[in-house]
Amino acid sequence: KARGSRAGWYQSKQNIAEITRKVTVVDTTAPVITLKGEAVLIHEGATAYTDEGATVTDNLDTDLAIAVTGTIDVLKLSEQTLTFDATDSSGNKATSLTRKVTVVDTTIPVITLLGEAEVTINELGVYTEAGATAVDTVNGDLTAAIVTVTDLNADKPGVYTVTYDVTDTTGNKAVRIVRTIQVLD
Repeated sequence: KARGSRAGWYQSKQNIAEITRKVTVVDTTAPVITLKGEAVLIHEGATAYTDEGATVTDNLDTDLAIAVTGTIDVLKLSEQTLTFDATDSSGNKATSLTRKVTVVDTTIPVITLLGEAEVTINELGVYTEAGATAVDTVNGDLTAAIVTVTDLNADKPGVYTVTYDVTDTTGNKAVRIVRTIQVLD
């Protein structure tokens, strides 16, 4: 009996099987980008644009950077696009998001009168027009585009006007400026 138990013990040690399982952990989940703010914006031209940006989350990576392509030119009146992308450390690319920014010009030009708004001259006197300047946020100096209308007759006593008007390239009309000229007898 002793011998049989020893043989059984030896035999049971030889029937032990070992299995090795190789487990490879992979990341196939793409990061997710979320825009801050609206995806479609209207922005006034010639004013500073600061994008609100975006956030990115991932199932494993906690410190992902967002790559932004495109710029917003605030002097270019058009629809412009910013694209937001991210890739995690496993090479998974997020679905790109875009923000469309339409740069518009709704600001009117400003006319500034040179000289006095009210002028008095004597009949048959000499009147020298002092003029005006005009500036627009997008178009810049519009002085050369000012349209001047006058009904002045320096030979006849009365009250006359010189009207200054200008329109920017987008069609925004400035507030008209008027100079009053009084011709004395």
